[in-house]
Amino acid sequence: MPSLTPRIDNIESGRNVLINGNFDFWQRGTAATNASDTLALAYLADRWRTRTSGSGTFTVARSTDVPSFAQSGFYSTFALRLACTATATPAANDFHLLRQPIEGFNLATIAGRAGTLSFWIKASYSGSFCVAVNTDAGISYVMDYSIAAGEVNTWVKRNFYIDFSQAVNAFSFEAAAGCTVDFSLAIGSSRLATTKNTWFTSGTTVLGSSGQTNFLSSTANSILIAQVQLLPGFTSVGVPLDVAFSRTGNIQAELAACQRYYEKSYNLDVNPGTSTSTGMMSANAITTSSVLSPVQFKVSKRATSVISIFGRTGASGTVGSATTTGDVAGITLAGAGDSSNSGFITIDCTGTALVVGTNYRIHYTADAEL
Repeated sequence: MPSLTPRIDNIESGRNVLINGNFDFWQRGTAATNASDTLALAYLADRWRTRTSGSGTFTVARSTDVPSFAQSGFYSTFALRLACTATATPAANDFHLLRQPIEGFNLATIAGRAGTLSFWIKASYSGSFCVAVNTDAGISYVMDYSIAAGEVNTWVKRNFYIDFSQAVNAFSFEAAAGCTVDFSLAIGSSRLATTKNTWFTSGTTVLGSSGQTNFLSSTANSILIAQVQLLPGFTSVGVPLDVAFSRTGNIQAELAACQRYYEKSYNLDVNPGTSTSTGMMSANAITTSSVLSPVQFKVSKRATSVISIFGRTGASGTVGSATTTGDVAGITLAGAGDSSNSGFITIDCTGTALVVGTNYRIHYTADAEL
């Protein structure tokens, strides 16, 4: 790792603006395939989502292939792996990317100053790569970097200096997306920028620069990303920091930061929709179409959550029986009553009538993502 001597007054340890940059938490599961033309896969690793519009598919998975401590100065357990599974040439408006939206409140430490974006990457192919920052006001900052032939299948670190003070009026400091950090995979021509390494008015979401290598050009292509951080600070004007990775806080604080946007009743390593009674909530039917199931969230959410429920078998939108290992047939979730950013009180159902006074069981997920 290159050695720089940073100005101590510009370093703020443990102030990573990005949450789960070490990919420690995967509450929704550890492997999935994107769905083309649906702006999916949405979230998998906590706080990280894919966005895709256009043909071509790829997988997202947790990997134990990580930079060593000798390389990075930090012990990581997991990285995020992207692998092409169906090739495509992006049309003009197509895009495929890995993104973290940053809540406006979390930009307060960096929006009026300069900072460093850094990450480790391991690519199976050489070429030109891009990462971009896009604000909710249509202001963009595009950075490109290369992976040389001699760096293929090798962990390498990339650091970027970004002067956020030049775009401070473009940020919204509220409980909504203030900006996004976008790792570009395959980008159509209308979303490519000719301006790089400076803020500019894009008019649309700009995600890369001309000459970017197409990740979807071969099913042999894969990328691993690890230890992503956005820190306030720099070594000297225009020169990024080169320091070891730091989390948003300690490991418990990092989990709580993730749960501000998403939590579940299942154990942390159990995927939603799994057949298990561990962690199920008790729910008593108070009418033939609703159960009293007061839930206090582990962490207050960014906003009122979308609640999903699951039965004992893992079936979505149903409730489990308290006396058998099965679910109540014919139940469909209609909504959560008195839902707020701190919890919910009832689950409202349609379909098969519940028996008033009978105890049922539910699993839940609460989603307040950006």
